[in-house]
Amino acid sequence: MVETLFTILKPDILIFMVISVAGGLVVGAIPGLSATMAMALLTPLTFSMNSDVAFASLCAIYVGGVSGGLYSAILLRIPGTSSSIATTSTVSLWPERESQAKQLVWHWSAHL
Repeated sequence: MVETLFTILKPDILIFMVISVAGGLVVGAIPGLSATMAMALLTPLTFSMNSDVAFASLCAIYVGGVSGGLYSAILLRIPGTSSSIATTSTVSLWPERESQAKQLVWHWSAHL
């Protein structure tokens, strides 16, 4: 368990994870593109990577893709990913403009 933590905290793995989460957020925010599709697009790039970096990147892009679906679900009321369908129904219960920032903060904290 401790060895895994030290492996994830290596600088090269952290850099790839940050880039993958950012890419997943972008893909997840686009309606019609899912976290699974983002993983499928990243998979050919992982063939030349170290196995630790590749696995961490695939996990990070999935998490970013699922979290990125919140943007379109909250701001446009269109689920960006299939995991954001419930978010669109709860968003309609909140007042329109003043609480979109609150909703994003609540959903980000729920994903942590």
